[in-house]
Amino acid sequence: MPTPPTASPDADRPSEASPRALAMADALGRLLDRVKGSREVLPLMAALEQSLRAQGLKSIDTASLAALSRIASQLSTLPVADDDAPMRDLQACLLNRLSPPADPKPAVFQPSLISSASLEVSEGSFTDFMAMEAKFRPPAQN
Repeated sequence: MPTPPTASPDADRPSEASPRALAMADALGRLLDRVKGSREVLPLMAALEQSLRAQGLKSIDTASLAALSRIASQLSTLPVADDDAPMRDLQACLLNRLSPPADPKPAVFQPSLISSASLEVSEGSFTDFMAMEAKFRPPAQN
C-alpha cells in the first residue's frame, strides 16, 4: 500500500491572505521572476511576496517603516505596467502606510493671555518686512 504524501506542518493552517493580498503577491512574484537573481538582489521584496501570501495585508501593517520605505523605493525604480492593477494597489498600500497619519484634530485657536478678542503682535526684522513686502507687491509694469 503506498504511503500518502506527508503534508508540511503549515498545510493545516489556513492562510490569512485575502484574494487581494494574493493578487499582489502574484504580481510581485511575476515582477521578480522577470529578472534572474532578483530575489537575491532584492531580498526585502522577496520577503514581502512571501509575507503577503502567508499573512495577507497584515504583513504591510506590521513591517518596519524602514523596510517598507526601502521596498517602496526599489519598487519605484522597476518597470510596472500601467494596467497591472495589483502592483499599483501594492504601491498604493505601501505609500499609504508610509505617509504620516493625518491629524484627526483640527488646530485649536489658542487665545492670548489678555483676552480671546485681542490681537497679539510681535516685532520682526527689517529683512522679514522686506521679504513679506516683496511677496505681496504687484509686479512692476513697464
